[in-house]
Amino acid sequence: MDSKKAQMSLKGGYTMNPFNYSKAKLNEIFSDVKMLYQDNVEDAVSEYVLRGLKRLLEGAMKAEVMGYLKASYYERNGVRVDYRNGYRYWDLCTKFGYIRRLRVPRTKRCGYQPGVFKRYQRRWMQVNQ
Repeated sequence: MDSKKAQMSLKGGYTMNPFNYSKAKLNEIFSDVKMLYQDNVEDAVSEYVLRGLKRLLEGAMKAEVMGYLKASYYERNGVRVDYRNGYRYWDLCTKFGYIRRLRVPRTKRCGYQPGVFKRYQRRWMQVNQ
């Protein structure tokens, strides 16, 4: 009880113990912190890159299917080739990581094939090499 009273400051809190680490110990602590920080930053950057790549691929396929159909959403014209039929979800392994549930547009007559990757392709060519 007396030792706790000795550590108490005037405001009722505890005083800090003196800081006495060796230079080697400090370097070890900071290198551990730096490694943790780098891992978190690299993970965050790779997640950001994957989200951007997913948006880019989905946008490219959306524009591609619009060009294939020769019509926009709900547009009726004489040159329309096919009709939209929702999406199928595809997982794709890239050199940046694994993209889950990539939305690939479908058409009713199954005439549209994405130009971004081949039919049934799950991995990019760079991943295979």
